[in-house]
Amino acid sequence: MSSQIPIIPFSKLDASKVNFTKPKKNTKIGKMVSYMNYGDSAFMIETPTMHSFGVGSYKDEKKGFEGKHRLTCTRRPGGNDTEETVNAFFDFLKSLDEKMIDFLIEHSDVIMKESFTEEDRRTVASKYKKYRLVKEKKNEATGEVYPPSFRGGFQILDDVPQVRLIKGKTEIPINSFADLEEHVPKNSNVRAVIQPSIYFLDDIGGMRFTVRFMKVPEVTKMSMPTNFQFSDDAEGAAPAVEGDAEEGEEEVVEEDEEGAVEDSDEDA
Repeated sequence: MSSQIPIIPFSKLDASKVNFTKPKKNTKIGKMVSYMNYGDSAFMIETPTMHSFGVGSYKDEKKGFEGKHRLTCTRRPGGNDTEETVNAFFDFLKSLDEKMIDFLIEHSDVIMKESFTEEDRRTVASKYKKYRLVKEKKNEATGEVYPPSFRGGFQILDDVPQVRLIKGKTEIPINSFADLEEHVPKNSNVRAVIQPSIYFLDDIGGMRFTVRFMKVPEVTKMSMPTNFQFSDDAEGAAPAVEGDAEEGEEEVVEEDEEGAVEDSDEDA
C-alpha cells in the first residue's frame, strides 16, 4: 500500500531536519542521484501567498533551449500573508542553500571531482553561487539591487503540465501551458505546494522545486464607471467639462510615451 508524500507548511519546517542522501551513480540513467528528505521521508512544502510574475516561458541561449515554463514569485506578500511571513520563507530557502554547501563539501570528491574541507567553504560557495535558491540581482548600470525571487518548474507528460490549479474554490482543468498562462497571469497572488529535489550539473549540485499545486484568488473584473464626480463636487452634480472639441474637430488625447516600468524576472 503506497502512502502519500506529506505536505508541510514552510512555517512548520525545521531546516535542521532536511537532509540529503549520499550521492551515487544510477547506472540506468547514467547520472548521479541523491534524494532530499525531511527526517527519513520525502516531503512537499506549502509556500506563503506571494505576488508573482505569473507562469511564463523563458529561454536560455547558453544552454540551447527555449520554451520552458516556470512560476516566478517575488519577495512580496499576497493575500492575507504578511511581509514577515514571506521574509521567513526566503530565510528558510537561504538555510537550504547553506545545507547544500555543507553537502557539497562533505561529498566534494564525488560531486566536484576534488576534495574540499570546511576551510574551503568560501571557494565552494563561490562555485555554487549561480545555483543558489535565493539570489539578489543587481542592475549593473544603476547599481540597484533587486529583491530575490522564487522559481518553480513543472513536470510535463505528453506536453501537459502535471499540476493542479485551484482558482478561488474551484479546480481549473489544466490541459496546456496556455491554460496556466491564462489563469496565472503576471501580478497574480499565488500560494503553491512545491516538491524539492537535487540535481547535478557541471561538477556541482543544486536544488530545484517542482510545482504540484497552485492556488490563486478568483478575480472579479470591474467595468469602467459610466458616471463620475469628484469629492469636492456638490452631491449628485456632475462636473461640467470645458473646452469640448468643436463640431467637425477630433479631440486628441496625448498618452505618456514612457509607460510604466515593469518588474524583470530575468536571470542575473
